[in-house]
Amino acid sequence: MRGLLIFYDYFSPAYKAGGPIRSLENLIYLLKDHFSIYLIASNQDHDGEILDVNENEWIPWSDSVSVIYLTKENRGINDVAQIISQINFDCIYINGIFSPFTTIVPLRLGRRLKVPVLIAPRGMLQKGALTIKPFKKKIYLYLLKVLFLRGNHVRWHATDEQEARDISNAMWEKSAVSLVGNIPSFDPSFALSDKPFNSIKFVTISLVAPKKNHVFFLNVLEQLDTDHQIEYDIYGPVTDQDHKDALLEVARKFPSNIKVNFKPAVLPGEVNEVLGSYHYFVLPTFGENFGHAIFEAFNVGLPVLISDQTPWKKLEEKKAGWDLPLDNRIWLSTLNKLLNINHKQYRILQKGARKVAVDYMEQVDLKREYVEMFEEVCSR
Repeated sequence: MRGLLIFYDYFSPAYKAGGPIRSLENLIYLLKDHFSIYLIASNQDHDGEILDVNENEWIPWSDSVSVIYLTKENRGINDVAQIISQINFDCIYINGIFSPFTTIVPLRLGRRLKVPVLIAPRGMLQKGALTIKPFKKKIYLYLLKVLFLRGNHVRWHATDEQEARDISNAMWEKSAVSLVGNIPSFDPSFALSDKPFNSIKFVTISLVAPKKNHVFFLNVLEQLDTDHQIEYDIYGPVTDQDHKDALLEVARKFPSNIKVNFKPAVLPGEVNEVLGSYHYFVLPTFGENFGHAIFEAFNVGLPVLISDQTPWKKLEEKKAGWDLPLDNRIWLSTLNKLLNINHKQYRILQKGARKVAVDYMEQVDLKREYVEMFEEVCSR
């Protein structure tokens, strides 16, 4: 079997970085019978918590899969070069774009060893994502192109057409791009359930970070004139305490019938159960290349209220929720409408949401597409 060397800052038992970790876990299970897989990650979770793992040594993950969790002092290029000298691999797969450890180091090693490299930006090149700390990111991307991409045999992995355009816009028009969709978690046996409507419950599962744009929905709730009992629970690790404090300041202005609660990150095995206790999933994000939490909402038949900056489109037409431009008036009008939906109308939305997940899984042949993509890259 060919060898595949994967880099990403976080890997299970880390879980607070959300979707990319789940993508990698699903990818590994998909490919482990076709490739020898080696994954290099840090020994930390997204919030800096040190993982309970054996550090700085290759650990068997499953058949043909090994993982190494590196401490901070062992993440330099010479350290990583020594570590990978112990294994055989044919290509490198980089996840993310803004990490010195898992972007710059493997790019330098790829050029040094003349090994082909595949980069999955994981939504980090989206227009909305690049509006956060734009000057710093612009300089970084320029230096990345000039110093580390030239002289490398690099191909890009986009998960949809929009991400392919984002790559071309941020890098070069002629960037070589493979288009293969994300690998979500899917429960084929899930059954819909009835929910009480004495209180309308909204939920967001994501990083508590500016890119996710929680403040937009809070501002919409602040403008809402209703007697309905409303709960909005926000799950996820906090990446910026000042940002969370600003959200809390908005939430303090709400009347007594609207409650906002911040809750810790959800363990992957508990996501379905948590989502199943709410009426609507909310994510007014500035940009997602897939949105694993959105798909997980569809998976449990949870209608969604999201921005139009994700791949999930025409949701109202599909009776699965709403994908809306970030316009307060439009969101406020939609929110007033959904607060008055009856049980029969809501069941239609539940079925529509679940159908989006089922249709996605039926329309793609992800295993074949990923095997073909990596076979092509690794054989160069």
